[in-house]
Amino acid sequence: MHIVYFSPTGGTRKAAYIIGKEIDPQATEIDITDHTRQQNSYDLNGEDTLLVAVPVYGGRVPSVAIDRLKRITGHNTPAILVVVYGNRDYDDALL
Repeated sequence: MHIVYFSPTGGTRKAAYIIGKEIDPQATEIDITDHTRQQNSYDLNGEDTLLVAVPVYGGRVPSVAIDRLKRITGHNTPAILVVVYGNRDYDDALL
């Protein structure tokens, strides 16, 4: 399993880690938060599982997170989507 997260404050990473490591203790983490790090592309296959966790601000996923997620390509890769939000509705963030 690969745990991919965008977590400017650390809360989304914490949620992703708890969920992902419970499913697969050997899961690898991919942090797409830091813009100064080289952003790699990832090509996953059907043998992989992907957990993606992003925060929700004002009912939307940050556009920068969406842009960075576009660097991940799956080929029949099962995916788990997690959105983390505070005291507000997540609206249509899972779309």
